[in-house]
Amino acid sequence: MSGRVRVRPGVPDAALRVLAEAGLAFEVGSLEGAEVDALLCLLTDRIDAGFLAAAPGLRIVANMAVGTDNVDLAAAARLGIAVSNTPDVLTDATADLAFERVVNTPKRGLRDATLGLMHRFARQTRIPLMQAAR
Repeated sequence: MSGRVRVRPGVPDAALRVLAEAGLAFEVGSLEGAEVDALLCLLTDRIDAGFLAAAPGLRIVANMAVGTDNVDLAAAARLGIAVSNTPDVLTDATADLAFERVVNTPKRGLRDATLGLMHRFARQTRIPLMQAAR
């Protein structure tokens, strides 16, 4: 692909390496007022109808995010601008976190019950908790 690609500051270096390895020429800079064919933006960038209308040569907005809530999809479609995102990038991390919760919940419950018993013992005997724990 030949064309002008603008990447917003803050895009991770790993993503920049992927662009370079793909042979894409790009520049890192502000998205505002960029006369480019493609934008690589983040979820924090608001790409609304006004932004899109002010970029007459824009052909694609590549959103480095799972969703596209920050992009006015109707305006992009009306102007013939493609919008892409990065689905499934959090799938493995979410599964790992869910599995960790399943595995560690019983441990936390036991720990919390033990600490609760220690606190109750300390209150009833009026022995400071650190002394009771020894």
